[in-house]
Amino acid sequence: MNDLQTAWAKWNTTLADAAVKVEALTEGREASERAEGYRFLTRITAAMTEFQMEQSADWPSLVQVMSPSRKFYVDNPDTLYHRATLDPRLGYRVRGRRGEELYLAFCVYGLRGRRNAILTNVCDDEMEFAEDGTFELVLSAERPAGAVTWLPLDGNARTLVTRQYFTDRNQRPAELRIETLEPQPPPSTPDEKQIARRIRGLAESVDRALAATEAAADEPVEDAVAETEPTPSTTTIPVAEIGGRAFAEAVQPESETESNLLPDLVVDDVARGTKANLRNVFPADRPVLFWMY
Repeated sequence: MNDLQTAWAKWNTTLADAAVKVEALTEGREASERAEGYRFLTRITAAMTEFQMEQSADWPSLVQVMSPSRKFYVDNPDTLYHRATLDPRLGYRVRGRRGEELYLAFCVYGLRGRRNAILTNVCDDEMEFAEDGTFELVLSAERPAGAVTWLPLDGNARTLVTRQYFTDRNQRPAELRIETLEPQPPPSTPDEKQIARRIRGLAESVDRALAATEAAADEPVEDAVAETEPTPSTTTIPVAEIGGRAFAEAVQPESETESNLLPDLVVDDVARGTKANLRNVFPADRPVLFWMY
């Protein structure tokens, strides 16, 4: 087989293996859970196909990650996520105009060792806006002269993720567009090696998504109710354990992954009277259920 056929065979094997994982993870559960498992698989396949096959770092665009019909990884329903592919050898400019969002942030992801992690981040409190709400953000290896808001791109940078938070999804979102700092030649006609490389990337992305899901489902939730006495005010309150992990105020290193769409947001843990960071909920070694109000 040629390179393209080999990549396609790998993709088909990945899908078959993913179906086996869905069956294993839903064994003994309600039929609706198995159906949702396959639905989850089609959703991440659709998302990763768009990201891996159609996105280009030379001609970048900000693509909406989640939608009312494409949701995964307990995304925040009050958050609008966009994603763009980056090449650290190129510089980028994001231009936009504030909408009615409560929070706007830009986060660069890339490899730290063998893990995907946040490399750098900037939010609206750290940015400068004109009176009409317009702004410009530059992403590059070196800070260009005159750049007001800038994010460094090191050699491992691969993805830009934007987040906008709302209290009402009828609120007007920010206008965003991205371009390279220097003009790029028109996209060339795709060749076999290029498409084969993208198909392999698609297979690896879906495989990683399923592996993360499998890890989160390794330990089932036990139906048990513990009766405890109220904690006296003089007792030192331990870090809350949620999903088998420390739900601490500071973001934990294992939570800094591109697939973690939960915000870096410190909230009140009213059950324990402490502070906790929502981003630490993922990844968990068992399912997590929590309420916010």
